[in-house]
Amino acid sequence: MATLYRSRAGSGLLQFCNTSASLRGRLLNMIKTKSIYHDSTGPEDGYRLLVMRRWPRGIRRTQVDGWLKELGPSSELLGKLRDGKIDWQTFSRLYKEQVGGTEAGRALLEEVEGLEKAHGAVTLLCHEDLTKPNTNCHRVLLKELLDLPRRQAGTKAHHTTT
Repeated sequence: MATLYRSRAGSGLLQFCNTSASLRGRLLNMIKTKSIYHDSTGPEDGYRLLVMRRWPRGIRRTQVDGWLKELGPSSELLGKLRDGKIDWQTFSRLYKEQVGGTEAGRALLEEVEGLEKAHGAVTLLCHEDLTKPNTNCHRVLLKELLDLPRRQAGTKAHHTTT
């Protein structure tokens, strides 16, 4: 069962809903990624979704709109990466199989897509600072999984019109 924690009972979403129509138009159907520690918060974030297995230290629940901890990599998989038993490429493949290759994982992806439709944008949050060299994070892989149907739909549409 997915844990979807909701906070900012209206304050964050109200602020988003009160943004200008032109900003809301630009936010439609966007999946973004940010570090919960290093990146600033803004109305362009839309729905701020934490995608880590464990709650990050020092972060108040009011700083996010939801938490789907099941979208974080399993402890076993993350441990293998941290211990150097697997490289990033192998981790990427295994994480995508873990999330996109199961019914439960696909249901979670659909839940994120629903949040995106409802709020115009979803920002996936984790602790990693991707501005540092040689830093990788599963939230980028998660974004790829969420963007895949759009790319495939665009490719199919492109092929049918040419």
